[in-house]
Amino acid sequence: MQSRLAAAALGLALSAVTRAVAARVSTRRAAAAASPPPPHPSGLTPEQADAIDENADAIVARIDAKSARLRRAAGGRAAVLVAGTAVGENWGWRAGGRWIGAAPTLDHPFPAARFSALAAGAAFLLLALLFLPFARRLAKQASSRSRTQATIAAARSLAATRRRGAAAATALTGVWLKDAAASEPMDAALDAMQLKGLVRAAIQMVKGISITVDSTHFSLSVFSALPLLKVSERYPLSGDPVEHRRRDLRPGKAAGRTTLRADGVLVTALAWRPPAAGACVDQYRARDGTLLVTTTLKVGGGAVKYRTVYRRQQGG
Repeated sequence: MQSRLAAAALGLALSAVTRAVAARVSTRRAAAAASPPPPHPSGLTPEQADAIDENADAIVARIDAKSARLRRAAGGRAAVLVAGTAVGENWGWRAGGRWIGAAPTLDHPFPAARFSALAAGAAFLLLALLFLPFARRLAKQASSRSRTQATIAAARSLAATRRRGAAAATALTGVWLKDAAASEPMDAALDAMQLKGLVRAAIQMVKGISITVDSTHFSLSVFSALPLLKVSERYPLSGDPVEHRRRDLRPGKAAGRTTLRADGVLVTALAWRPPAAGACVDQYRARDGTLLVTTTLKVGGGAVKYRTVYRRQQGG
């Protein structure tokens, strides 16, 4: 189908060239009749020049016939060869007393003339039609290659995350009991969150946490001596955000995400809106039966940082 379109386009272009040539020949004949041109530098006589002009009609007819055959041709690449033959007939004409193109001879009236601007445009159009499918194919291949590389990179990243998750599962998974004596006080954080009463007491009386890490998710449960405080959260290791109930038990949700660093440290980031809008980042690092949780709390333009120490429960 594309070859037929290319052949038809070339045929139309050559028809335009033919009409342009015929118009020029007619105009220049009229000019020649009004003002006979000076003798040609090659020594042609006026009679020979007139004979050359008479042959122009025959040349135009031949080009027109070949352009008609091109429009009926089915092969686009074959049309290029036929077009080259038609153009290879070459054109020349007399205008204002001078010759356009190479000097004519009696054997061949129009030898080796330059392409006109219209012929050059037709050739460019033909080349564009012929190579457009190849350009589209190359663009499609480049796009497909880019998508494939992005997919491979994502798969490698996911595989690396799962390997780190498997390593972290061994170190972090388990039940951890709080070591109050080794932990830093939380009073500054509780004051920043403006927590009082039973909620404050329940947080201060946290006994421990239960952690589960697999190749895709991180799960956390907090247990306290007061049943009032119940915190259970689950995050994908891909870093996709999820929402959970606020840890301070106020109305609303806290949006958070979890990432697993290359050094095996698991990082959870949370943010919530008023009341007491703020953000919190927890870093979980386990080693030799000890879990260190470093918390950075930002509320009201200020920041509080403290560390909590947990010991692995025997058999947990």
